[in-house]
Amino acid sequence: MPYNDWRAAPSFLATTFEVFTGLNRLEKPVELVYYPIEDHQPDHPQARLATLQRNVDWYRFWLQGYERLDPEDKEQYVRWQRLRELNEASR
Repeated sequence: MPYNDWRAAPSFLATTFEVFTGLNRLEKPVELVYYPIEDHQPDHPQARLATLQRNVDWYRFWLQGYERLDPEDKEQYVRWQRLRELNEASR
């Protein structure tokens, strides 16, 4: 699930928020996912698998228009479809 409470995030995420905010201001489709107990590359097998699957889902959605039938995050395609609409409207 995307991380929505930026006030509780640790300070080392500041550079990540800069990139996220910059892309957001440019009206580019972007989503930030924060794993509170993991580094940039998650070590925990379940977190690693989740992040890799989310990356594959993201690229397939944007490059191929493909949506997996049973994603772990049931709302991801709803969010991404909204991002697609915003992206198309900003062109």
